[in-house]
Amino acid sequence: MKNLIAFCYASKNENLIIIPCCPFCGEKHIHGISEIEIIDGKQTYGYRTPHCSEVENKPDGYLLVKVSKCDAIYKSRVND
Repeated sequence: MKNLIAFCYASKNENLIIIPCCPFCGEKHIHGISEIEIIDGKQTYGYRTPHCSEVENKPDGYLLVKVSKCDAIYKSRVND
């Protein structure tokens, strides 16, 4: 399975996970919240399948790495 990292943050009421910039299509995606898992020493929300099914040759999914809202936006843009 091929996977990428997607930096994300929890919504204000902590019921959604927001990915400001998808590593596949560059669009904003929203997933339902899940339990925090520690993977490779990082706080994560686990692996997810991307919503952007029209992207060619996309990896099978991404690891949702929890960061602050500002860091999620910054890291998503820097890693383009």
